[in-house]
Amino acid sequence: MRFIELLSDDPKERGQQHGESLRDQISEIAEIRLERMCNTSYFKRIKDVLALAHEHIPVLQKFDQNLYNELAGISAGSNNSIERLIVLNHYTDMRDIKPAGYPDAGGCSIIYSPSPTGAFLGQTWDIHESALPYVIILKLKNALLFSITGCLGMAGINKWGVGITINNLSSIDAHIGVIWPALVRKILENSSAKNACAEIMQVPNGSGRHYAVGDNKDFFGIETSGTKKKIVWDLASQRYFHTNHCLDPEMRQTHIIRKDSTTLERFKHLDEEVRSQDLSTQAQVFLALAQVSMPVNNSMPHSTATCGTLVLDLANKSMMACAGTATKELSLCPSSIISLAT
Repeated sequence: MRFIELLSDDPKERGQQHGESLRDQISEIAEIRLERMCNTSYFKRIKDVLALAHEHIPVLQKFDQNLYNELAGISAGSNNSIERLIVLNHYTDMRDIKPAGYPDAGGCSIIYSPSPTGAFLGQTWDIHESALPYVIILKLKNALLFSITGCLGMAGINKWGVGITINNLSSIDAHIGVIWPALVRKILENSSAKNACAEIMQVPNGSGRHYAVGDNKDFFGIETSGTKKKIVWDLASQRYFHTNHCLDPEMRQTHIIRKDSTTLERFKHLDEEVRSQDLSTQAQVFLALAQVSMPVNNSMPHSTATCGTLVLDLANKSMMACAGTATKELSLCPSSIISLAT
């Protein structure tokens, strides 16, 4: 699991370090994401994809200048344009802006489990298998982030014990909006899950996504589309599962389930099988996620697979993570734990 510390207080400097340290990997995954956009969205030419990406720049600058500066630093350090990095960061939401021309059944499965010692929040990250070599953990001064090279962050936990995981929803009302990794970073500037929830509810997002955000007191499941948002779960005392379809009937009208998606099967397994299992430790939640992971298919490098797995311990501010599918051996799990205090 690749790991890098970015401890500068200056956003541009932090991004520059990220870009210079991982220049080759950032260039590679940026090229892969450009190719995926041309093959899975309405936009078939690279120049059209980059023009669409360019429209996101002023939205990000207005939303948070520091996060834009950090992305600009990654751009300078890696010798990749900001437009290429926006595609790298925002690929799944950009893909939804027009009806997809080809199936791409990207996923993610989420488990939230309270326990006597604290709450755990975990997810698989299911996307095109070619993204697997670029999975990374970023350590900032106040947060741990699960990400890929060149991305601001996809999930994580901060020094106050606020954690966030995400999964994609295929919105039919997508438009230009804040790139979602920037929202993940913004959420992790909050000192409570309640404040983080409020942040999500007011941001001008661009497409469908489900955000699971919690601390050791509160937990929220929030379904969004390009134009609508709804808190669909706010019970911190009960287990919660989510995959890649809306649970709320109203929000369900704003989304489609992509062809070849396994979202219904994964949710059924979580609801009927995992719900009754012992999920009282970080490692047990980690193992449960292995049950709904998608295997790698080496003959089809762009097919959907589980490219990463993580579980956040909200009480102890730690992340158990791996690239790819979670280990199925409980004794191996502790070696994957990263603490914010380390």
